[in-house]
Amino acid sequence: MAFSSVQFLFVFLPLSLAVYWLCPKWLRNAVLAAFSLLFFAWAGLKGAAILVLLAGINWLGGLSLGRLAHKRPLLILLILLDLAVLGGFKYAGFAAETVNALVPGLLPVLSPALPLGLSFYVFTAIGYCADVAAGKVEPEKNPIRFAVFLAFFGHGPSGPIVRYGQQAPQLDPGSETRRVSADRFCYGIKRLVLGLAKRPSSPTSSL
Repeated sequence: MAFSSVQFLFVFLPLSLAVYWLCPKWLRNAVLAAFSLLFFAWAGLKGAAILVLLAGINWLGGLSLGRLAHKRPLLILLILLDLAVLGGFKYAGFAAETVNALVPGLLPVLSPALPLGLSFYVFTAIGYCADVAAGKVEPEKNPIRFAVFLAFFGHGPSGPIVRYGQQAPQLDPGSETRRVSADRFCYGIKRLVLGLAKRPSSPTSSL
């Protein structure tokens, strides 16, 4: 679902804004997480399942990193796991073709479709785990807040790659940064229109 599509502009975005506005503040992160998951599921259920799996692994990994005295082994494991998922989708076919060029027919050549936004949320998750391990941020204890950080539909499909330390204040639905006003709403619409004008291509093309 491209940001410039009829489905997004006239169905998905108005519906998500309406539900977000009508819900009490304590439910708003859950609303954003649900609509973000729906956004990714629109591009494919398998991709959405991978997103949920990686979000769960990195959230639990962050909690564990916050408790361990020796963090490096777990951090390396988490990074390798994230990169293995990304590499499996992006380079498995190429690797199989390379091996088959030397030993014909040895490996099946698989070319799975790259899930929407995989590169961006993989590197976002790696950055989060690295920051937790370095003591730059505290691990996020709330899985819904972490899901919003990792997969918010506003930046999940095409970036930018965000750092948890920068986003943490905005994850609190009661914070000043999340206060909804007429001026902020109009400013947001203005930025959306300008963004659509500057970037006519589909965000789903940048994975």
